[in-house]
Amino acid sequence: MLLSVSAIYGLCLLVIGYRSLHAPGNRLQVGSRIKGKVVDVMNGNTFVVQRHGRYILVRVSGLREPDSDSPWKVVASWALVAKLQGRSVRVLVEDVHETGCIVGNVKLGKRDICREMIREGHGRAMTSSPIVFSLLMIEREARKARVGLWESSRPRASVLDRKSQDCRGK
Repeated sequence: MLLSVSAIYGLCLLVIGYRSLHAPGNRLQVGSRIKGKVVDVMNGNTFVVQRHGRYILVRVSGLREPDSDSPWKVVASWALVAKLQGRSVRVLVEDVHETGCIVGNVKLGKRDICREMIREGHGRAMTSSPIVFSLLMIEREARKARVGLWESSRPRASVLDRKSQDCRGK
C-alpha cells in the first residue's frame, strides 16, 4: 500500500503531537484556549497548528467532512486550505484524543469555521456535537440552497451515516 506524503506527514504529526502535548507541564485540557498558525490542512476537518514551536493536530468540532468516496471530500479539503492555511486561529479545546489530537471550536477572527463549512456545503453536522441542533439547522439551509455536496438532489455523501469521527477520521 502506497501512502501519500500528506498521510505520512499526518502519521508523524500524530506521534510528535502526542509527545509534545503529553510532555510534563504541557498538557492541554478541555476548556483550554490555544492560538497558533495553521501550517497544514490534512483533510476537510483536520489541520495542524504551530504553537510555541510545537505542532498540534486539530479537528474542527461539530464538522463531519464528506465521505471518502465522495468527490466533495477533495473540495472540502481545499475549502479548508483556502480559509485557514497560513492564518492564525483560536481553538477552544473541547476534547483531547488519546493520540494527542485536539477537538475544538475553531475561530478565525469572528468567523466560526464549523458553521461556515457546513453553510457552504463542505461538510455535515455531527450529531455528537453539543450544538447539534443549530448545526443541523445550518445544514438544512445548505441542503435547501443546494450548495456544495447538496447541489444534486441525490448527494453521494451518506446522509444517514452520521456516526462520530475521531481524530483518525473513523
